[in-house]
Amino acid sequence: MASGFGFKGGPGRCYPVWTQFTECMSQAPEATTCDDLRSDYFECLHHKKELVEVKRLKDEARVAHQKKLAEVAVISTGREGDYVQGKGETGGHSGFADKDAK
Repeated sequence: MASGFGFKGGPGRCYPVWTQFTECMSQAPEATTCDDLRSDYFECLHHKKELVEVKRLKDEARVAHQKKLAEVAVISTGREGDYVQGKGETGGHSGFADKDAK
């Protein structure tokens, strides 16, 4: 698990964090004193916190984009809710609903 050898033969990317964690564990009176280093080591291995933050940022960007599209629709047509969502959000054609054409 923490042999110290990386994918290309050099030191692994998480090996320095692992050595700090093992040193702390060998000197600590209680295992809970090294919880921060343990958390850092697992973050280095799995990037869970980073992935959560990236998802949060993408969600914020998506909401801001949808809000901007709604604002453009109001500016273009003078009415709220005219923007047609659907295929436009996934890469197809997007446009504004023509409420007057019947």
